[in-house]
Amino acid sequence: MFNWFKKKPKVEFVCLFPEIKEVMPVVPASKIKFKWVKTAIDDWKKTQQEMKDTPVKLTHFARCPGMHKIMREGWILRSWCDFTVKTDGDGKTFQWGSPVSQKSMDADHIWKWDYLSHHAESIFGQTDKRNTLDTVLKVQTPWIVYVPKGYYLLCMPCPYPDNHSFTAATGFIDGDEGPNFLNVQLYWHELDGITKIPAGTPLAQYMLVKKDSIEGDVRSVTDKDIKNLRLRSTILDNRFIVDYKPLKEVKWHE
Repeated sequence: MFNWFKKKPKVEFVCLFPEIKEVMPVVPASKIKFKWVKTAIDDWKKTQQEMKDTPVKLTHFARCPGMHKIMREGWILRSWCDFTVKTDGDGKTFQWGSPVSQKSMDADHIWKWDYLSHHAESIFGQTDKRNTLDTVLKVQTPWIVYVPKGYYLLCMPCPYPDNHSFTAATGFIDGDEGPNFLNVQLYWHELDGITKIPAGTPLAQYMLVKKDSIEGDVRSVTDKDIKNLRLRSTILDNRFIVDYKPLKEVKWHE
């Protein structure tokens, strides 16, 4: 029987400092406009204009559906303040600074700490020492999260960012474990010098994943697969500019 009163799963992002929530909230990923996207779209428009009288098929990464779909999914946590990281070329040590002390901010609770901390070098073991600090930086954000029961919250790096000074670590937050802190672990790629991360810089992306057990089928190609591939090719190849929307309306062979 269908339950009309069943609550829709909801993720709750809770800020330990209300002022920060007003200034720099966690936002839907679709609201983040990366600078490179505009550059890519402008290049696509330029290419269209230059090739408008040329009978060739046009493709461009600015129109890649997979890229744009993942960039719009879930939520993004941004740095609420400027911070700098200084490295000296030894591949391990760093110093950091910020214009405000998060640990000293006024609050009626005990959950406040320095904005940046770290994990000792070599804990993870998989860092590429050629372009990554051996010490993993830990951004101790002022956020906690409630994930609905029966779900994970996938923590991951922003797939196609503007800033390549760091990469956020990937992991799950379990909705069955109550409130959890949203600390962002960063693999740091600037090995010698001072790098400033401005307030508002996206640090990590979060997506909700249902705890479903789904079987996987590994098999050889069959006649239906060939038919589906031919149908897909016919739909995508019949225009100079590829249109993916008709694929959603197709009745595929099963």
